[in-house]
Amino acid sequence: MKASTFEYHPATSVDEAIQLLAANEDAKVLAGGQSPVPLLNMRLARPSLLIDLNGLTDLAYVRRDGGHLAIGALTRHRDVEESELVLKHAELLSLALGHVGHVTIRNRGTVGGSISHADPAAEVPAAMTALDAELVVRGPSGSRTIPVRGFFLGYLMTLLEPEEILTEIRIPLLPDGTGCAVEELTQAQRRLLHWWPSSWP
Repeated sequence: MKASTFEYHPATSVDEAIQLLAANEDAKVLAGGQSPVPLLNMRLARPSLLIDLNGLTDLAYVRRDGGHLAIGALTRHRDVEESELVLKHAELLSLALGHVGHVTIRNRGTVGGSISHADPAAEVPAAMTALDAELVVRGPSGSRTIPVRGFFLGYLMTLLEPEEILTEIRIPLLPDGTGCAVEELTQAQRRLLHWWPSSWP
């Protein structure tokens, strides 16, 4: 199956993207495309307008900002995973990103896209929740900051308004000496753990 017909518009600024979202009720944004493209191809999403954010290079960065690590929403998974600043101040995120798909996917997918998509099986939302991140979103009324722990409302549901765009993620710097680890379980492993205690002699 292929996507239904839609108009395509490469945004030249965040303000332009917001204006297009506000003027088109069923418009959607495209960042890395790892989540929306399958939905488009299966026709689970049928926007009349697709707004491409990939030209907004000013939203791709990793930098220290006071007591926070600031990550632009359009920063690719791989760039965050390999960032020395992330390894030093938010190693948990770097470790979690190593579990995202494979390198080709991490070269395209964006951190902001994963958060905005809100798939409960995704690594980035879980890591951001563990790190007590804050999310900076922008809409027609300006910017607002949302604690990540209140951002996710359910499966593929967030506090983002239809005309808002996630622009930045802010992570409090971890104290020196903080340790962390990331381990993922497959569905089969979860079933085994559920079965194991009841079967122990």
